[in-house]
Amino acid sequence: MVLHGNCIAKDKVCDTIPFILNAPFIASLQDGIVIRINYIEGNRAMSVYKILLADDELALRFLLTETLSDEGYEITEVEDGQQAIEQLQKEVYDLIILDYMMPERTGVEVCEWLRNSDNPNKQLPLILLTAKALDKDKEKAKAAGVTTYIVKPFSPIQLLDTVQELLKGQVK
Repeated sequence: MVLHGNCIAKDKVCDTIPFILNAPFIASLQDGIVIRINYIEGNRAMSVYKILLADDELALRFLLTETLSDEGYEITEVEDGQQAIEQLQKEVYDLIILDYMMPERTGVEVCEWLRNSDNPNKQLPLILLTAKALDKDKEKAKAAGVTTYIVKPFSPIQLLDTVQELLKGQVK
């Protein structure tokens, strides 16, 4: 079920409308409520980029979600590879971030599944986070279709820069 609404912000002094915030709410009984917000400034609309983040480490997911959310990205979190596949079958994203070593399915296995599927997310940029720094692991990831490989430990700012670079060429 999709519910739509507008929030109009007016200046108290001159009663002008500097911007309109259009926020369709996508309600799902099973998954709670997801909010997709489109910012409308003047004649220009900007959609929020949607990112799927799959990592089995709760603390790292929290850190990355906070870092990316603070920059305006909409983050969907899952904790294993199978949940990532299930989420990719339900939603369309702009970018995917996967941990290499996760329960159920590894990030490489998720990437292989995605690249060989007819899923609408098939061609998205995909970042693989890993502690595996060996060349054979990087080659395996590249063969699976990983766009970028980031070795742990890394700075959240490094990830943010990589995300921005990968999304720069996409039109919203």
